[in-house]
Formats: sequence, C-alpha cells, structure tokens
Amino acid sequence: KYMGMVNKKSTLYLILFSFFFVTCWSLGYSTLNRYSPDLLMGLSDTAIYYSLVENGLGSIEYDLNNRSNRILVPLIARMIYLCIPTFGTWDPIGHALLITTSVFSSLAALLIFNLSLKMFNNVYLSLIASFLYLTNFIVINWYLVGGVDSAWSLCCIALFYILVEKKYYLLPFLSVLATITKEHFLLFGLLIIFLW
Repeated sequence: KYMGMVNKKSTLYLILFSFFFVTCWSLGYSTLNRYSPDLLMGLSDTAIYYSLVENGLGSIEYDLNNRSNRILVPLIARMIYLCIPTFGTWDPIGHALLITTSVFSSLAALLIFNLSLKMFNNVYLSLIASFLYLTNFIVINWYLVGGVDSAWSLCCIALFYILVEKKYYLLPFLSVLATITKEHFLLFGLLIIFLW
C-alpha cells in the first residue's frame, strides 16, 4: 500500500516537472531565433555566460562585477551544448542555456508546489502558486534568457524548504551549490538562516 502511494506521488511529480519544463521552454523560445540575449545592453552578463558555455572554463576572464564566478549554470549548459545537435537556425548556445534554465525554473516551481501542498493541503492552490511563479515577468524575461538567476531562485526556494522541513544537514551542500551559482547567496542565505 505504501509503495503504491510513493509510485503515485512520484508519477505526479514527474508529470508536473515535465509540464513545467515544457512551459518554461516555450516561454523562453524567443531566445533561440528572434534575438540574442548576449548582444543586448541590459543583459550584458549573458555574454559572459555564453562564452563560458562555448569555450568552457578556459574562457574565464576576471570581471569587476564577479559575474565570471557564476559557473554552475554555464557549465551545466556547456555539457548540454556539447551533447545536443544543432536544430536549423536555433542558436545552439542559447538552446543549451534555455534547457538548463528551464530545468532550474521547473524544479523551483516543483518545490513551490510541494511547499504549498504541505502548507495548505490544496492541490489547486499549489498549482496556481507554481504557475504564478513560472509566468511572472522575471522568470520569462530574466531567468529564461541565459542568466544564472533561475538556479539562484531555486536555491533560495530550496533554502526555505530546508528551513520549513528542518532538514538542516542539507544547508552546507546548498550553500556551496548556491554560492557557485551566484556569490551573494552566501550573505543572503546567512541572513535568512539567522533571522529564521
């Protein structure tokens, strides 16, 4: 009986993750053909991440804004970039970054779903919370255009999840992961943990 419940829950989460991923990928599709985020002035940091995806760690140059320290998303995207074929006129680097940021955004939406479900015990409310997250302006126009903020967002939500669930043994692992995503998580995370 317990295994049947676990299988149903696993199946639900797999379906939700797949649906969230397709939603994210669809919302970020414009970066594959319509414009190149690495060429836009407002998204200047994406040029650094595009270079990391294309050339690996050997292309890191010191950056006064510490953007060259944010290596988690570009390195995962690089592995995808090296594995997937080129599709027509799609930008292969943009596609690898879109897949990576879609995975992180989908995992964040899944954590939001899980947290909402535990807090309110309402599947519909949890789905609404997840879709409000996925369809807000920041996710569509910032996270899914090749930045590292989708992983940073996932780490922030995971921090709250760890604190709510009292799984403090996961904090060191999350801190390392989040810091190589975006360095200021260390200060932000310590502040949240201290205030909790």
